[in-house]
Amino acid sequence: MGNQGESKTLKRSMTRGWQISKKQYKFTVKNKCGPHSANSSLSLTVVIRDLIKLTNTYKETKNLINEGNVLIDSKKRSDPQFSVGIMDTISIPEEKLFYRLLPHKNVLTLVKIEKNESNTKLCKIKSKHTIKNGLLQYCLNDGRNILSDNNYKVGDTLKIELPTQKILDVFSLIQGSYVLILQGKLSGKIGIIESQTIGTLSRKSMLKVKFDNVVTELPADISFSIGKDKSQLPLEYSD
Repeated sequence: MGNQGESKTLKRSMTRGWQISKKQYKFTVKNKCGPHSANSSLSLTVVIRDLIKLTNTYKETKNLINEGNVLIDSKKRSDPQFSVGIMDTISIPEEKLFYRLLPHKNVLTLVKIEKNESNTKLCKIKSKHTIKNGLLQYCLNDGRNILSDNNYKVGDTLKIELPTQKILDVFSLIQGSYVLILQGKLSGKIGIIESQTIGTLSRKSMLKVKFDNVVTELPADISFSIGKDKSQLPLEYSD
């Protein structure tokens, strides 16, 4: 038998962390590995059809996407399997619909935003490298790379303009900063950093984060800095 290519479908029983209601059929549209890993993102079809509910079928969704009516991070996307992940903005200007994808109670969920908010994004620095002429290349959580003269730390969050990638601000995992938790039982919760313990070769960096009146210790690598004096995300979203 010849190679029939990679499957475009995925059993719904394998879509943990996806906000998809159960339907009569067993399969949904698989997301491609791309800017986000397959297990931390949704396919564009799932976002449009199952979360926003703008279409009813895969064919309708594909037609809408092919017409250039759907933008991810201010760029038109034409692949129904394109992976949409944490902090990505989803814009459908003709319908005046604007969203951001965020974690909430261990699932990925859409939060409505204003049109002007869809032109900015928060990205966490995963690694950095020095290249020619002393420039620093920052590799971000959504797969993009940004060059800068400024020396930021791994773990810092860059607020960037879309689609230009201009750096507007930087937020660090330091005392007093607002932080979003990405994984675990506190996934989607927003708190304020009380203190930080720097990690070693054998121990992760840890944060003590205050949620309401309770302080919890959490790994820094599942924490996403979202503001200095105020949160860049609505606090009510995490309730």
